Amino acid sequence: MPGNERYYDVEVGPVHLFALNSDPSEVDGVTSDSTQALWLKDRLAASKSCFDVVYFHHPPYNSGTTHGSSTYMRWPFQAWGADVVCSGHEHIYERLSVNGIPYFISGTGGSPRYSIGAPLPESQARDASDFGALFVSVHAQSLTFDYVTVSGKHLDPFALKKHCPSSP
Repeated sequence: MPGNERYYDVEVGPVHLFALNSDPSEVDGVTSDSTQALWLKDRLAASKSCFDVVYFHHPPYNSGTTHGSSTYMRWPFQAWGADVVCSGHEHIYERLSVNGIPYFISGTGGSPRYSIGAPLPESQARDASDFGALFVSVHAQSLTFDYVTVSGKHLDPFALKKHCPSSP
């Protein structure tokens, strides 16, 4: 892995992926003013990619009843330039809209599935009825997200559209 192997970024076509370490024991910190956060802020500001995707393990917002929200990861992702935030940890599927950007929790790939409680006001869609995975497709002007259960149900199709300059 590039960088320090705990958090890093990589560009793949029109997508710039930013992997963070959301474990509270991260030596560079997990607060919005930590060394890790300042690295992300700088890297997002420097990104020339069409889509900037931030991902890490512990969701800052979720309607699950087992772990709950990891509020220490409520960084100003949108203000720093992120287009979408993805996480897991809570064994549910949920899509939230926070400050205008989508947050996805895709945690139903393993056992056991957890329960969903009262939905947060930001919650747009959620499911814990079956195991599943979130599929993401990259297109020139959009990212499409499709949560698919192991029984084959396609739940909550979502497209993030953005005008992107053509590559030279």
